[in-house]
Amino acid sequence: MDTDVESLSPSRDVSLDSKLWVPSSLSSKTVILPDSRLFTFELSHDSQCLGLPVGKYVMLKINNPSTDETIIRAYTPVSKQTTIGTIDILVKLDAPTPDYPNGGKVTMAMDKLPLGAMVKFKGPVGKFEYLRKGAVLLNGQKRYVQSFYMICAGSGITPIFQILHTVMENIEDHTSCVVVDGNRTETDILCHAELDEFVARDSSRI
Repeated sequence: MDTDVESLSPSRDVSLDSKLWVPSSLSSKTVILPDSRLFTFELSHDSQCLGLPVGKYVMLKINNPSTDETIIRAYTPVSKQTTIGTIDILVKLDAPTPDYPNGGKVTMAMDKLPLGAMVKFKGPVGKFEYLRKGAVLLNGQKRYVQSFYMICAGSGITPIFQILHTVMENIEDHTSCVVVDGNRTETDILCHAELDEFVARDSSRI
């Protein structure tokens, strides 16, 4: 069932619902790099957390401010699981080029959203979940890993960052993480300061 809902009960601990589109409003837009933005959305109720298991992602539905076209895309938030009342989405903009004069449909539409604009989220989505201390769920089956080998580029750091943060936040989690992050230049690396902080905290695990 694919349903819209204007409001879910504030008595719920979590905002997300796997079958319902939950409304959120854009509360801030922060320039991280010239081509990257951090979008912060307010959840329906400020007492709720998002409710996204580590390793899963959300579906985002927006209306293009220029065309009113409805667009749906998958994103992995970079906000902590414990964050209350908001969700942070880090996006690398696909700027217009001679070959693609309109740029990326979704990222350009997101960058045009005014503060207060309403979007909708649905989830959790995905077949992978990190349960902590090396335990993972893959297609519903539990298994254990000693190391993660993570390969990404650009904004592809976001699903990796979610797992990295969970591992590094727990001193009892001895899972090691090998990260290969491709970017044009060092200044293009998203979450650069956070990655450096993880290494400074415990270089034996990353």
